Amino acid sequence: MLIDSFFTSLLATLASPWGLMLAVLGTLLGIVLGALPGVSSTMALAILLPLSFGMDPAFAILFLLCVFVASVYGGSISAILINIPGTPGAIVTQLDGHPLARAGRAKEALVYALIASSVGGVIGLALLVVTAPMLASIAMRFKSPEFTAIAVFGLVLLAYASPGSTVRGLLVGAVGLLCGMVG
Repeated sequence: MLIDSFFTSLLATLASPWGLMLAVLGTLLGIVLGALPGVSSTMALAILLPLSFGMDPAFAILFLLCVFVASVYGGSISAILINIPGTPGAIVTQLDGHPLARAGRAKEALVYALIASSVGGVIGLALLVVTAPMLASIAMRFKSPEFTAIAVFGLVLLAYASPGSTVRGLLVGAVGLLCGMVG
């Protein structure tokens, strides 16, 4: 029942003229800000967040969601065309996309990036809708021992994945942990 009312509200928000206009505007701004090197998806959200303060919460979330999703794709534009990723997620895109652009197939590389971003976004959204309630119920049961275990697991992965000395990786992780514990 709750899910039905959620989707009904979502469709009403998307189908309204104001919602469509915000979705288009958010998409355009997201692509432009994502294509600018150094402006990540998170920075695009931070820049455009004040625009959403006066909006209805459903429209604000729609606008910011469109900005975020479009900026992820926008980062691949600069990665393909000028070999500088606009977002951190476009680093891998630059490895294959820029050589295609240098070979005169930039349009093809941009279309591939758009298709991959769109399909990945839809699959990710579907998985999130299905798994989020289960993950939230599990996460709500976490107490201090579980959070400590996750932090220790992260430090172990850091030590394992660090190039060179494992001890050096542990020391860097300990310094990061100390910096994070200030205050």
